[in-house]
Amino acid sequence: MRVLVPVDGSPVSHRILSVVDRLPRLRETEVVLAQVVAAPDPARPAGEVDEAVAHLARVADEVRRSGLRLEPFVLAGDPAEEVLRLARVVGPALLVMATHGEGDSSAARGAVAERVLERCPCPLLLCSRSALPLDPALGFRRILVPLDGTATSATILEPVEELAREHRSEVVLLHVDPYEDDRAGSLAELEGARARLAAAGVEVRTLAATGDPATAIVDAVRSEVVELLAMTSHSQGGAAKRWFGSVADAVIRHVDCPLLVVRVARPGA
Repeated sequence: MRVLVPVDGSPVSHRILSVVDRLPRLRETEVVLAQVVAAPDPARPAGEVDEAVAHLARVADEVRRSGLRLEPFVLAGDPAEEVLRLARVVGPALLVMATHGEGDSSAARGAVAERVLERCPCPLLLCSRSALPLDPALGFRRILVPLDGTATSATILEPVEELAREHRSEVVLLHVDPYEDDRAGSLAELEGARARLAAAGVEVRTLAATGDPATAIVDAVRSEVVELLAMTSHSQGGAAKRWFGSVADAVIRHVDCPLLVVRVARPGA
């Protein structure tokens, strides 16, 4: 499995690699480590590329000591665009990155990750820098999976099943009805997904909520003490109750636990 991990050159940026340590099939993983520097500018002092190369060399030594294979890249240009371009070239099974970088202003916090999320060609695992490093021994003991009843939102179940079996996680399926308090109907929407995970030997339960989907998801992350939030970024279907839209964009700044997102293009996109 190939995993793309962008870092920003700060002293703590390599902490995102603690998320990689929680992935299944770790011995089969090849890490593609990337650092993006600004495009060359005669007005700026030289040496930024050299510093990036030296930083990646130090991180690469640390990664290789843990037994992982690694391929480093130093790129020049816009961080989000260069990460997306490299993702299209190397075709990773997963892209792992922090939601904001060292020195970002509060207004720009998470901006690079959000831009990557908009067009990411592969599953994306995001983690707030404030939550890093993660203890790999803890795994993901509880995974929250918001579903809206569509087949598109259910595409997240395959990677969730693999992670849950690897870590013996409890999976909590969440359905949010933004218009009315129909908890019985909401729980019925989750029955197919619950049965699928249960048949695979995963411990699973269901949860219903009402109101704004993003707010309900963030509330559930906190009340359920969730260690991974997993969801699709878009959903198909035009029915009034199909609320999913770009809820992932709305929750990315408000959860500290890792967020696994599978982006699904809207029809016609």
